[in-house]
Amino acid sequence: MSAAGNVRIPELLANEAVTAVLKTQWDGEPAVRLDSPPGAGKTWVVERLAVQSMELHREQCMISTQTNEQAFDLARRLASGFPNRTFHLFVGRGFSCQTC
Repeated sequence: MSAAGNVRIPELLANEAVTAVLKTQWDGEPAVRLDSPPGAGKTWVVERLAVQSMELHREQCMISTQTNEQAFDLARRLASGFPNRTFHLFVGRGFSCQTC
């Protein structure tokens, strides 16, 4: 296989994985857990799942993160990437997101 062919295999596998995750909503899965290393594109997939849920299914989507900073980052990304949509960020008492 050529060098160009080797480069496409990971891209094709990634596209198949993203398609499979997005398809979970059509299959009625109540929850999806994304496990992959840092930089693999989990946040991008979560953004797409949230918007797909809102736009195509007219459903609400709840996203859980391990840290508050991850939640703040995701809120910023959703707000800037989809400015015509309304997103709500719920945090515990005593926490605030000054830059969201």
